[in-house]
Amino acid sequence: DKALSRALDIFKENINPDKPINDISKIIKENKVDFLKNKSKIYCDYIEEIETAIVFSYTAVEAFANISIPEDYLFQSEDKEGILYKKKAIERWTSLVEKVSKILPDIYQAPKIKTKPFWNNFKLLEEYRNSIIHHKTVDRAEFFKSYFKGNISDVCKSGESVIRYFYDAHTEKNKTNPLWPWLIGKEKDFPIVFDDLSKIQKSK
Repeated sequence: DKALSRALDIFKENINPDKPINDISKIIKENKVDFLKNKSKIYCDYIEEIETAIVFSYTAVEAFANISIPEDYLFQSEDKEGILYKKKAIERWTSLVEKVSKILPDIYQAPKIKTKPFWNNFKLLEEYRNSIIHHKTVDRAEFFKSYFKGNISDVCKSGESVIRYFYDAHTEKNKTNPLWPWLIGKEKDFPIVFDDLSKIQKSK
């Protein structure tokens, strides 16, 4: 959230094309070189913050999904008939979109998530994250354009929307995990896998 907030502030003040101060056509010729140098730095700062927001949002959902899977849970992939995945195999070999759309609804007894308004943005979140981690130089310049589209804020926020969806679907049914970083204002009964507080050694 902090990275996204910083990115949106940078865009609003220094990139937004609706502001005359950001329009190069209104800059006198003698000042254009300095203008472009300054804007290059600003654009790099913006891209850095957006990519940080994307990676952290994705990582939060990935951690949430993995911690939610019970140790004895088994999953049969549609792609490999007859093969059952245990928890470790699910964590390693199953895509996050598949975990969120097939496994977590089963664990949390939640309705299908694919019909929710944020779902397409979440798929873009995974696509953008994978492009950041496994980027190809030839695609890079074109890919950056995605960061300046009107839906980029919703894409970055889709990770929280996924977690909040399962919280809302299951808020009154399960135990607290004392190690989970809670959603603000949501401090009870979540996620489904929990630790015994008595087993946690308190520091002296």
